[in-house]
Amino acid sequence: MSSNKLTDKLINQLREKIKYSYAYNMYNCKDEKDKWSIICSAMDWIQVAINGIDFDKFEKNRGLEDSVRMITIISCIDILWEGIQQLHRVFFNTDEIPFKDENSKFKNKLKNVSDNEYWKTIRACFAAHPINIKYLLENSNEEKHYASWSCSGIGSADFSVLIYSNKPNSGHIYLGIYFNELMDFAIQRYNYLENILTEIDKQSGEYILNLKKKIIAKKREPLEQIEILFTENENRFGSDCYEYELKEIRRIFSTYITDENNRILVEKLRNQLLLKLDEIFNNLQNMECLELKSIADIPSPGGYSYVFSRLSGYVDGSYSYHEFSPFKSELLDRLERELGDMINFSQWDSYDELYVISQAGLFFKEK
Repeated sequence: MSSNKLTDKLINQLREKIKYSYAYNMYNCKDEKDKWSIICSAMDWIQVAINGIDFDKFEKNRGLEDSVRMITIISCIDILWEGIQQLHRVFFNTDEIPFKDENSKFKNKLKNVSDNEYWKTIRACFAAHPINIKYLLENSNEEKHYASWSCSGIGSADFSVLIYSNKPNSGHIYLGIYFNELMDFAIQRYNYLENILTEIDKQSGEYILNLKKKIIAKKREPLEQIEILFTENENRFGSDCYEYELKEIRRIFSTYITDENNRILVEKLRNQLLLKLDEIFNNLQNMECLELKSIADIPSPGGYSYVFSRLSGYVDGSYSYHEFSPFKSELLDRLERELGDMINFSQWDSYDELYVISQAGLFFKEK
């Protein structure tokens, strides 16, 4: 046995790969099913299971405590194996399971069957349902079997059970298991995550190529273009990439500006933002979620960023008016002091408008 326990290296690699791949976009609605949830559940329980497969902590000859520990280990191996099967079904789109004909890990079998089949007997007798064994090698419809409690092995086995029959005078079956065989079975299946990682890379590459071939519609009207980019951002990156930037640009383009002088300054800002809109368009078309370089982010006022964040939070829905209102007077006073030579703060009809004219003032003051 190369190791007495599993590390979380592979499952962490899978989580990292999933995070920066297109798995969510590909599987959140696949064949009219949310297969993303299957992926998340499988990863979570594989992570749980590998922490319970640890023979270094197993102490023999502690009576019934040994049985409890073995139930935990067998159950964790089974959860690990089930999680691997689920990921295999999702990513390879098949009902077949890996290692179908594998016959090398359990070398001390009662019958020469595949490792997958023999595992069902071990699982039933040592953990899953030992009092009502529904799966046993050569189990007939008429005969029922029941296991004794598990204990330290007889002979060379590390652990064992006696399996009784409901047929009178039929004797019993001795089933022994070996820790190195259990561990090798678990390691082989855990390492199958390497195949999953390779498949994710392959599918992500195909996904990117297909979407690059899909041409995004180009519109002259900025607000119409923004809505198209919202949809493409969602379809291509699951909305995580440029959602915030598009919301900010949409607010600046869609908000009515009351005062004429304020409107002139905001219009200049809108013209600058057209460059940013073009960059988002090109990045989405090329399937690149990159930091935008065409225009600097509009800064928040350095001296009172906290109160300004209350306005920002209120217009985007993060704060209620009750949470924003105590800062209103202080914010207006400070905006007037810092930007009053550029912006007319006596003429605005909505907090969205106050936010947009403030952003325009801040942007050009920074410039």
